[in-house]
Amino acid sequence: MFGLTTALGELSFLLGLPDSWTTIIDVIARALALTTVFMVLRTVFILFMRGIRRVFRRRGADTSS
Repeated sequence: MFGLTTALGELSFLLGLPDSWTTIIDVIARALALTTVFMVLRTVFILFMRGIRRVFRRRGADTSS
């Protein structure tokens, strides 16, 4: 995603697009960056919740024996 964002910015610079197109590309790049950040945070949250669930399963198994 970051590579795509960088490619869009470089493409607009190399083609010498007018300001309106540069603004549109900036908006698209910002949306892609926010999507990437959201996906990373979601992945970290899911891994954290799986780890917590695994810890509590082990504790439950240890206390029952």
